[in-house]
Amino acid sequence: MKPIPTIPTWLVLGISLVFGLQYARAESAGSVPAILEQAALARDWKGVVQYCESNPKCLKSPAVRALLAHACLALNQNDKSLELLQSIGDEAKRREWQRWTQALVKRLPKSAVARYFAADAALRSGRWQEALAGYDAAIRLDKTFAMAWNGRGVAHAYLGDFRAAKRDLKEACRLQPTFADAYASLGTLLVAIEAGPGSLQSYRLALQKSNEFSLVKIGIIIAGLGKSQDAETLAAALKGLLAAAESPPVSSLACANLESMGVRSKGHASQKNSPKSGMSLETRDMVHLDGETLSRGLRRMSTNELRSALDRVRKNADHSERWAGIWSSLNISVLGSGMDLTKWADNSWRDTAGWKKAERLIRKELERRGADPLAGGADTSGVALDQSSGDVGAWPAKKMWFGLLPNVDLPELSVDRPAR
Repeated sequence: MKPIPTIPTWLVLGISLVFGLQYARAESAGSVPAILEQAALARDWKGVVQYCESNPKCLKSPAVRALLAHACLALNQNDKSLELLQSIGDEAKRREWQRWTQALVKRLPKSAVARYFAADAALRSGRWQEALAGYDAAIRLDKTFAMAWNGRGVAHAYLGDFRAAKRDLKEACRLQPTFADAYASLGTLLVAIEAGPGSLQSYRLALQKSNEFSLVKIGIIIAGLGKSQDAETLAAALKGLLAAAESPPVSSLACANLESMGVRSKGHASQKNSPKSGMSLETRDMVHLDGETLSRGLRRMSTNELRSALDRVRKNADHSERWAGIWSSLNISVLGSGMDLTKWADNSWRDTAGWKKAERLIRKELERRGADPLAGGADTSGVALDQSSGDVGAWPAKKMWFGLLPNVDLPELSVDRPAR
């Protein structure tokens, strides 16, 4: 009997090491477990969520987080979806998602879900035409796939085709009447062309489908401003945006809209920590206030509402340059509007750097105009820094995202705007 040939131990160890390194590299680069892939391809979105909850380590993979984001989107867990999509926002993670989806399409070219994922990867990188072609392929394979219609509508929007975008988004709503993001996307599309009443209606329908949708809550505020800009609406918008600015998924969006309404610090647009940094720029560079918009809104707040709102801003201002700017410009507007400060401003607030800077700036501006409200006896009603006349009916804030593309500005759409 011939002896059985043996493989040298060093060769066995070498092969094991190579395959082990390749496996580890694949895991760290974003491999997707087979059972999770199968659940996603079968559109078993609850199964995707359950697997990820039971195996949290798999979420280290950008591709797994993207799959979970789409599962949450399908299940109307919209805040969770938004956070997950934001977590794959940098270029390296987007590339990993793209590589995985391209490999999936290569293996399964007849899968509508695979085509949808590949289109999403292209959309996330701003390759609008490639995304459009991918969604086209998914819809050809399954004309009832509402998520693909929703994605194609967003791609059409960024290509500037309003009518095609609106048609696709309405079809997504028709195919899946419970799909919150389709209604939200339609609302955002209408915000882009400043169709206030229509966007408000779409956002409200989205919120009926999902109460975990901070993005839509901001959308309702923005759409409301497009429909009416009376003092009560402005006050409600300020309160809503100040509250939303403390919610991590939409904090930067809420701050951007506050800045658009006049709560603005041009020199402090970053989110870097700078405890109690105060303000260091000249008036013309630091703050632009639309006194008409901001003061009307502030005047409609009750004493307790104003105290609560400013207290939240002040606490955040201690940890963020952007919040410090919001704090300072709010103070300037209140001081310049002639409101009775004794009703809500106590001594501890006057000790903050933002308040002191506000006092100095407003004193300097009003002295230039021949009045000093801090010295007493001056009528300062209606006084504000850099008063902006603006077009009547112009939206004071219009920063918004599509749920599929957080942190991406709205597209410019060349379409005749309907009468508001």
